[in-house]
Amino acid sequence: MKDTSSSFYKDYLEKLYPLVEREIFELEAPFSQLGFPEEGGVTGYFSPSMTSADLTLIREFFAEKKLSPLNTRAFKISHGE
Repeated sequence: MKDTSSSFYKDYLEKLYPLVEREIFELEAPFSQLGFPEEGGVTGYFSPSMTSADLTLIREFFAEKKLSPLNTRAFKISHGE
């Protein structure tokens, strides 16, 4: 019986890899620095439009709801949302 899953993953990886290759290997800013885009960095936790002021609001919200912000993602759709 032929293993079709390896072919599926190979095809998927061949399509996905070119989209992320630069971010994996780039050594220049902003790809080499974690942080908010407004501070010259990149993050996988917040959308590019998020600011440190937005993070303050998120932390306050989570504290009020007694939730941990660890391992969460936040995305701002447009200014003020």
